[in-house]
Amino acid sequence: MEWAVALIIGIVIGGAAVFLYLKITSNKSLLNARKLAEAILEDAEKEAETTKKEKLIEAQEEIYQLKQQLEGELEQRKSQLSKMEYQLDQREVDIDRKAEVVDKKEREVEQQSKQLSEKEAYLQRKTEELHQLITEEIQKLEEISGLSREEAKQVLLKDIEKEAQEEGIRIAQNVLERTRVE
Repeated sequence: MEWAVALIIGIVIGGAAVFLYLKITSNKSLLNARKLAEAILEDAEKEAETTKKEKLIEAQEEIYQLKQQLEGELEQRKSQLSKMEYQLDQREVDIDRKAEVVDKKEREVEQQSKQLSEKEAYLQRKTEELHQLITEEIQKLEEISGLSREEAKQVLLKDIEKEAQEEGIRIAQNVLERTRVE
């Protein structure tokens, strides 16, 4: 029985030894599996970080290129806008200049029209004065000369014609002098 007890004790000790051995090896396998998993996980994280950095660099390069392209287009549009503004300013200057010329010509025309009206009025007054003088001269001649009306008219017409020519020459000379002065 001792023998059976020793056998049982041997089996129990052997079983415990096998159990311990299996546990130690399974712990080593588990530890190795954990280390392997950690290494795989670390490699995956490094690869993900590298990929992330590469993608970030690519995105930054693309953003930089788009920014350069947009800045170029913006600069081109600014240049076009500046050119258009300059052309518009030049057109406004031209229009203002032309408006000034038109205004000046309108003032000149108004002034000339006024002067012409004044000259017409002056000539009208002189014409009326001449008619009045002619009428008075006719009456005087008829009274003084005792000539017939027709005869008196002839004499008077010659005198008036002479005076009218002289007066017309004087008026024309005055008008020409005024025109030259202006």
